Amino acid sequence: MENLVFKQSKILSPSLADLSKKEDIYKFQTKNHLNCSPSRNIRKCQEKDIPVFLTRLIDPEKFSKDLFWITTSSEDKDKIVGTIGLSIDKDDPTSAEINTFSVDQDYRNRGIGTELIKYCLSKVKDYNLKRLYLVTTNYMTSAVSLYQKFGFKVYKELLIKIEDGVSKLTDDIEEFKKCPEDSRFKATFFELFLDQKEDEEIVF
Repeated sequence: MENLVFKQSKILSPSLADLSKKEDIYKFQTKNHLNCSPSRNIRKCQEKDIPVFLTRLIDPEKFSKDLFWITTSSEDKDKIVGTIGLSIDKDDPTSAEINTFSVDQDYRNRGIGTELIKYCLSKVKDYNLKRLYLVTTNYMTSAVSLYQKFGFKVYKELLIKIEDGVSKLTDDIEEFKKCPEDSRFKATFFELFLDQKEDEEIVF
């Protein structure tokens, strides 16, 4: 079994072979038109914001200032309370990974995460994207529920154990269960297919 190093982008970027195995294409449906304006103050990443994203990205090469956004506190416009970004797949420019999705712990349960994802989805038409994907872990239960709310579907799961500081893949469920809880996790891969026609309003 190969060692798994999360700095390798291939684990975050599913191959075209993975896609060819799909039998179902999930149509994205949203209540708002794709060019809608969110209710929160969300803006494009600025030079001063770049360090915030680079510390949250596993692979810094996926960063593009034009495709990363932040939202700030209504009380303090300099306080970043949420981030989200898109990294367009180099092998398939119609696919993009959602990453750096994060909401400050003190500002959760206020709808900020929902607004960030809505804003991110409102940009897919600008870049002719047909598919979005992301990876999360079993510890992020609230995030998983939010992704499912927007129609993301699971297409792959990996069991990961950590030995001597190195992440390793395992397909042995019993071996996985024997690992201490702080030395194991399940990586879940979600995807969302975007089926839209020119000037067509999409609802969900």
